[in-house]
Parts: sequence; C-alpha cells; structure tokens
Amino acid sequence: EEARERVRALAERFPTTGSVSLLRGRVLERSGLTREALEAFDAAVRQDPLLSAAYYHLGMAAARLGDFQRAHDSLATYTRLPDATPREAERALRAAKLTAELSGILEEER
Repeated sequence: EEARERVRALAERFPTTGSVSLLRGRVLERSGLTREALEAFDAAVRQDPLLSAAYYHLGMAAARLGDFQRAHDSLATYTRLPDATPREAERALRAAKLTAELSGILEEER
C-alpha cells in the first residue's frame, strides 16, 4: 500500500513520464491489479516509445489477461529494441511465439 501511495504521488508530479508509468504498472502488478497495471504499461509505451521494459511488462500483463495478440505484438517489439536484456529477450521471444500459437488454436475452435 505504501508503494502504491508513493508511486501515485510521483504520477501526479510527472504524469507524462514513461518511466513513472512503468513503475506505477510494476507496483500495480505486484499488488495483483493486472488490468490497471496493463493500462499503466500502455501509458508508458505511449509516453516513451523506446522504453523497452514497458513493452516487456505490457506483453506479459496482456498475456495474463488473455489478450494474446497484444501480448505477442508488445513482446516482439521488446525483442527488437536495443536495450532489451538477453535473458528477458529470450523469455519474451518464447512468450510471443506461445501467445501466437495459443491465439491460433483458440481461433480454430471458433
């Protein structure tokens, strides 16, 4: 709760700063508020389109919520950004492939 309050205060002071929105999303995600976290990650990528970590967390949050196309797109973008860490880039690539596969399977079932 204290972390959420602190990050809320930061967001009020710096409402258009991508790194603050990313931090807000991380705090919300750890609090179990995945939908709200996804909105914060989405804001972070709009505010700073080169903020690679925001794409990674946006993709993972979207996957948790079942939005597989958004997850795939965000994770694929993450892997193309220059400051993506090798470990997370590998994980993101695997997750992007799996979300695309699962999305295809679910479409076949319709």
